[in-house]
Order: sequence, then structure tokens, then C-alpha cells
Amino acid sequence: MQEYKCINPNCGKVIDEEMLRRHIRCPFCGGRVLYKVRNVVKKVKAR
Repeated sequence: MQEYKCINPNCGKVIDEEMLRRHIRCPFCGGRVLYKVRNVVKKVKAR
């Protein structure tokens, strides 16, 4: 499942994909600008 984060500095909450089915808006503050939260991959050197 994808997670989105509200870019509004007053809100900044993480929103699940299920909450965004109808509208691409933050359900908490009504902001329209969201970005996907990406996991950081740790790089490991080969031996």
C-alpha cells in the first residue's frame, strides 16, 4: 500500500491510499498537494 504525506506545514500527516479513493485531497486539512513517502534503501557493498 502506498502512503502519502501532506505537504502543508501545519498538517504534515501521513495518509493511506484507501483514504484517497474519491478525492486527491488531505482529509484532515483539505490540502491538494501530496507526495509519496518513499522508503530509503540501505546500500550494502558486495564481498
